[in-house]
Amino acid sequence: MPVLVIGDEQFGVGIGCSEIVGPLPDEMVRTNKKGVKSVKTAHSLNPVPFIIYDPLYQGEYRMADIKEKGLSNIAATLLNLLGYEKPKDYDPSLIEIVSTGK
Repeated sequence: MPVLVIGDEQFGVGIGCSEIVGPLPDEMVRTNKKGVKSVKTAHSLNPVPFIIYDPLYQGEYRMADIKEKGLSNIAATLLNLLGYEKPKDYDPSLIEIVSTGK
């Protein structure tokens, strides 16, 4: 069931997300106090910017109050921007719908 329609045939919503890595990769192996090494599975330890560019924005949504935001929240956010609700087992969306604009 759609919850929001954004844009029209000429305009849409732009999404920007980039994991910024410096000249050296993050340390990808963790060593505990006993000297046992384990591989870090996170993509990066750096913050990842997520930008929503919506030239037709009229207050239909706002940033959700989520304590821990991460890459796993992007799928639900994209579904919301496309007009759909997220599946129950997805992490929360980075936005919350305020109105459908109708």
